[in-house]
Amino acid sequence: CPDAALYAGWYSLRKYVPAFTWKRGAVGWHTASFEAADLRNPKSQQWCPQMLTNGVAATAGPVDEPLLTAFPAPEEFYPLLLTGKYTIAECYWRTTPTVSWQMTLIADPLYNPFKANPQVSPKLLPPGLAF
Repeated sequence: CPDAALYAGWYSLRKYVPAFTWKRGAVGWHTASFEAADLRNPKSQQWCPQMLTNGVAATAGPVDEPLLTAFPAPEEFYPLLLTGKYTIAECYWRTTPTVSWQMTLIADPLYNPFKANPQVSPKLLPPGLAF
């Protein structure tokens, strides 16, 4: 997938699959356990460190077993981000169903990649998602 800008993947546990080239400023995460456990290990094959090494600007991941319900809902997170109205931190906290020490967002909290070029009107968001 060349020039991937947004990504939400599923379960290749601790084994990054280099199927992408990332567009500058890309945002994405891989839904699997432990994907942020070894961020400082240069030999780690986990998704979070490899995605950052390979070019994403922001990712989220767990340091332990968070269970599926700990991840932001991509069908809410990405439309909210695409409005350009909210920072990545606002989108993350607005769409994360639980607060847990096991999940982390790795990004500049004020990052807003669509601020200058919104792709979704806030009016098109589901009721209650925008604030």
